[in-house]
Amino acid sequence: MRKFDQSREIALFIEKLREYRNISQEEFLDDIVSMRQYRRYMNGDSTLSYVILDKLAIKLGFDAEFIIMELETEKIKQTQAVVNLYNAVATGNIDKSVELFMQINEKHLISENDRLLFSHAKYFFD
Repeated sequence: MRKFDQSREIALFIEKLREYRNISQEEFLDDIVSMRQYRRYMNGDSTLSYVILDKLAIKLGFDAEFIIMELETEKIKQTQAVVNLYNAVATGNIDKSVELFMQINEKHLISENDRLLFSHAKYFFD
């Protein structure tokens, strides 16, 4: 378990939003935080302060409270999708499994539990 899982989850969600907005990491982080420190947040090696979160959120056109609330909503959606995928694989529903594998981007999974369940489903599917 990482030391700063909550900061990691927020950073991964922010990274997903950044990618969807087609903003380069360099442009996104400019005058806020170094690339090295940003990676520490994403790896769960450092805590993400509210001040930094707010600055990053503003660059995305949101406020920090919105990011936090949407993160929780996204985590619930991802867990539901991964559980549905796992159930489809476990019951041998190939078509549904393929459809769900196509919909879920493993790179953007926030929860470590979802990542593990996704990997387990992938292992059994292959």
